[in-house]
Amino acid sequence: RRIGAADTGKYGDSVGWAIAQSPLDGKLVVAGYAPDSRGDFSFLVLRLNLDGTADPTFGTDGIVQIDFGNNMYGTATALALGADGRIIVAGQSSRYDEIQGLTQDVALAALMLDGSLDASFGLGGRVILDLGGAQSGAGDRHPRVAQRNAAGRVGHDHEERPRTRRAEHDL
Repeated sequence: RRIGAADTGKYGDSVGWAIAQSPLDGKLVVAGYAPDSRGDFSFLVLRLNLDGTADPTFGTDGIVQIDFGNNMYGTATALALGADGRIIVAGQSSRYDEIQGLTQDVALAALMLDGSLDASFGLGGRVILDLGGAQSGAGDRHPRVAQRNAAGRVGHDHEERPRTRRAEHDL
């Protein structure tokens, strides 16, 4: 459910999809998306002081935009806040491929208290999980369903289905 839209200046029209209150200091964190410099969309994370103003100690004027590289669209739809101030943002990132068509992957990012990417998480603070399925072009069209297996890795729960791609990732 979309929680709001705002003009964030240089970020254009931005949409917030998730909100949480920090257990560390009570500040509000909003996650969603905004246009990036290429005209695509990227994750957007805002941190607000208790009075609703942007927190200047977070990112640039309270705003962090997270790009996942060659993906043309990314939107954050959920977030979790740790007691230490760390923020985990989750959502999807899409890209167009001539063979596969439009593919959508699970995207995660971890931010430190100041809004910088947490380099200890994934690759430079970002993780993309390609769980297969749900493409709009060539390839399979099965829904994305994943589970953690006995080895602690994420994989598909219906391995008997034919797949064009298969991935497992450590979590």
